[in-house]
Amino acid sequence: MELRDYLEKFCTAKQAGRRSAETINMYRYQVGRFIEWCATQGYNGADLVGQSGAETIEEYMIWLEGEGLAAASIGIAYRSLRALYHWVDERFGLEGKDPFKWLTHPTMPDRLPKNISLNEVLILIHSIKGPARAGDPIWVPHRDRLLIKTLFYTGMR
Repeated sequence: MELRDYLEKFCTAKQAGRRSAETINMYRYQVGRFIEWCATQGYNGADLVGQSGAETIEEYMIWLEGEGLAAASIGIAYRSLRALYHWVDERFGLEGKDPFKWLTHPTMPDRLPKNISLNEVLILIHSIKGPARAGDPIWVPHRDRLLIKTLFYTGMR
């Protein structure tokens, strides 16, 4: 059976498992793109399983990076392929030839929030004027300024 046939069975199983249409379309797109790439490279059969399959998947990940995809997008492609291969292994058995036994998950860069500058904090503080609504206590703007200063000077996010 070809990888495309397994993909269709996989998507049908995911649909029966009540996965969203968006998730199933994502699997189809990601794995379909891998299948097309393999065809252009001349990979099939034994090139897609075992240790040689792991090397093929690594090549594909490098190609995706060369295409300018972000690390998050490459991670989605990797997880989609891994999900398909694990499902095939569970259902049909790859007899120890699951290529993901030889692969490690691509690393993702830490996404820290952008720091706010002192100038931006000052603009924010000075934008707080008197009580926002009639009847608000006079101390409310002082409290709001103090909260912003506390967050900034302590580095809280």
